[in-house]
Amino acid sequence: GRIWCRGSSVAYAELIAKRFGFVGGELRGHGEVRPQQGSGSFAEGPVFWEVCVAGAEIELDRDTGAVRVLQTSSIADVGRAINPQLIERQDEGGALQGIGNALFEEMLYTDDGVLLNDTLLDYRIPATEDVPEKMTCIIVENGDGPGPFGAKGCGEGVLAALPAAIVNALADAGVSMTELPLTPERVWRRIQEAEGRGRERRP
Repeated sequence: GRIWCRGSSVAYAELIAKRFGFVGGELRGHGEVRPQQGSGSFAEGPVFWEVCVAGAEIELDRDTGAVRVLQTSSIADVGRAINPQLIERQDEGGALQGIGNALFEEMLYTDDGVLLNDTLLDYRIPATEDVPEKMTCIIVENGDGPGPFGAKGCGEGVLAALPAAIVNALADAGVSMTELPLTPERVWRRIQEAEGRGRERRP
């Protein structure tokens, strides 16, 4: 489709590409992993990489700095999906761990090096209320894995990608962070700093 305004139009796809696409052109990469070979007791299992990308939609409370993940999306390259439902559940578990890494999990120490939150009563991990409303896993099958039918081992690859996606979603909301977890206090302080700089620039 096209979008029209005052007699001129632009293709919807072109508009999306300009706003969200790569401004420098297509990004391509090529790599290779050569596993060490052995025999007998020293033989190694096949080496593979689970390629996974992720995206997140968040809700930010600017008054408190609280961040809530509303939905997650991920794409996992599994070679061949022998048990798609199991892959999706693994992906959802990895997404929850990624949310924990992004928003909650942190080891706190005293100045003397004593760990303060050494139990699950004190160490914050995602709870039921932190589960996003929607979690989507897209399975990519290209049959190039070393396992049966071209399958690859897969697990919770989204765990590595989702924290960055949450930070990027927060940056899209105008709050740039470089430290995890994104606790409400840290996010609130960054919002106050940004608003303070904005006030300082005004005459």
